[in-house]
Amino acid sequence: MEIKGIPEYVKDGLRTLQSQGYQAYLVGGSVRDLCMGLIPKDFDLCTDALPEDIERVFGEFPHKTYGKKHGTVGVLLEGHWVEITTYRSDGKYRDHRRPDDVTFTRNLSEDLKRRDFTINAMALDLEGNLIDLFNGVDDLQNQIIRCVNVANERFSEDALRILRALRFASRFGFHIENDTADAIHRYAYLLNEVASERIRDELSGILLGKDAVKILVEYDDVIGLLIEPLENARGFVQFNPNHYEDVYHHTLRVLSYTEPDLTLRLSALLHDLAKTSGLTLNPDGIAVYEHHAQQSAIQAIEVCAKLRFDKKTQRDVGEIIALHETSFPERLSEMCRWIAKTGEKVLLLAIRLRECDLLSMTGDQSRKLENCAVARGLIFEIKNRNVPYQVKHLAINGEDLVKLGYKGPVIQRILENALSYVLENKVENRHDALLAIVPTLDMPIEKQ
Repeated sequence: MEIKGIPEYVKDGLRTLQSQGYQAYLVGGSVRDLCMGLIPKDFDLCTDALPEDIERVFGEFPHKTYGKKHGTVGVLLEGHWVEITTYRSDGKYRDHRRPDDVTFTRNLSEDLKRRDFTINAMALDLEGNLIDLFNGVDDLQNQIIRCVNVANERFSEDALRILRALRFASRFGFHIENDTADAIHRYAYLLNEVASERIRDELSGILLGKDAVKILVEYDDVIGLLIEPLENARGFVQFNPNHYEDVYHHTLRVLSYTEPDLTLRLSALLHDLAKTSGLTLNPDGIAVYEHHAQQSAIQAIEVCAKLRFDKKTQRDVGEIIALHETSFPERLSEMCRWIAKTGEKVLLLAIRLRECDLLSMTGDQSRKLENCAVARGLIFEIKNRNVPYQVKHLAINGEDLVKLGYKGPVIQRILENALSYVLENKVENRHDALLAIVPTLDMPIEKQ
């Protein structure tokens, strides 16, 4: 089987190694992607050259030796960093993440058999000939994720492979083979040994995949291990006529309506975390979750912080979730104030989360959905018409008022009142028009 699409700079790297008498192959995810007709994001090479030999061969090229201990040297080829790694076999994985030591080898098959999944354990030579020792092509064609050799060993060696399997299945819409799936459930507890940053990256990939909901349903025990409040949500009855599913499956139904935006999908996944701890029943036996949006926002921020999401993502997810039970403004002037306070992007995502939440409920939600549509329309109108929604958008500023003799807190109040007048169409946002009405904007204020 001949595979095409290897970039010239990668071929140059292969040729350079071969010209010095070494074996060299393209390996890993780039081979998988090329077999699928996709464009790889990066390219990895493997070779029988030792790390010192790789440095010597590419001595005239910028290179990095951060992975030299494990046989990897990064080389800059025509503006692209390419990782070149010596064939190796791995020692024991006592931390369930990285091998204690590696042994360099001259045998390509030894290197390929240590890899995680069959679809990632193929190699390509310079001419595009495929080396497929573990039937990776068959698994690609049958859309299967399968561990190389014994699944139990692969996951006990490196627990992060559990989430990698879920990410690939979610991204490509593949099925996880039975032995591999069983091992995922059996060894999921080892994820407690994995750094939060790595879990964050893999979870993000799972959420953005086209089969995210399917994976989150089939591997709810794994997700519950990563996010404890979601474990509590599994099987938690809502006691509400608007909901026919437990909290966890309602959450996934909400997520199923979302677009593949990470902030939105994180918000959907975490939007009802507080329901399991804030349940009370009214006299009719219907659940009342007072302030659950705000409480869920607090818990969501804590979860995002634990997973080492950046501060902006934490803040945005919290704000979106806090708004998912609210009614949005239907007057332009009020919406301008909301945008000024919350920001256009976060507000649009909050509206979308509320829509997805309503779509997942039973009963007539048409009026609430209409509110979302009206609110979104107002935001687009404000954006398209360049409607001023902050005092900095006014045609006058503090310097203009200082020239008129005002100073101190009075200036801010006058500007805020001027903004209200503009939004209520009482005056045009023109410099002369606004200056003309300054005396009426704060009558009690005396000029200093």
